[in-house]
Amino acid sequence: MKRIISIGLSALSLVVLTALPFTKVDAKGQSQESKQIQSLKTKYDLKTVSKAPEGVKPYKFDTVEEAEKFIESIKAQEAKTPNHVDLGNTEVGKKNGQATPMTYGNEHRSILLGLCYMNIDASIEYLWSSSMGQNYYNRCTGVSSYLSGVYYGNAWTQSSYAANIVNGGRQLNVTVYGKFDYYILINTSLTSFAGKTASYSASWTNP
Repeated sequence: MKRIISIGLSALSLVVLTALPFTKVDAKGQSQESKQIQSLKTKYDLKTVSKAPEGVKPYKFDTVEEAEKFIESIKAQEAKTPNHVDLGNTEVGKKNGQATPMTYGNEHRSILLGLCYMNIDASIEYLWSSSMGQNYYNRCTGVSSYLSGVYYGNAWTQSSYAANIVNGGRQLNVTVYGKFDYYILINTSLTSFAGKTASYSASWTNP
């Protein structure tokens, strides 16, 4: 009876071991996939991250090959896009034909990038001109930029900005500088890689 039980347990162990997935490992205990991911990180300077920024869902790939094709497509797309984009000039003018004295305000512009928008907000300090009968730009106290809409797997980080008031306070020019970061999940490994640096400019005219 003991012999029969022993044979039965041995057979069960063989079935369990046969059913378990088999992963090739080298002498250091690294799987082939881990080595491929590490090689990809080195090739494209991928950074290992613990989590993506809030609101950003990483691109997900089952294999290293799929992830590399995606990275190559991003690099090719960026090579075709300009480093600088000018959003053009907006004429502010008077609202409803009237001008109301203001001390502080905000100017906004946006541009469509694929399925999302790049937004630029400029915080302004105004002065009132009785001779012109309107406000004019006195000082720009800050400029911020951000993405809105559908942006999947990437994030924008602003590094700096420049602001310039010309034409006697009638026109404000701003430029934001920064870069995009892309977040990809290869199997269970979350990484990110930096896209190209870019700049966006906008201007507002108060005639």
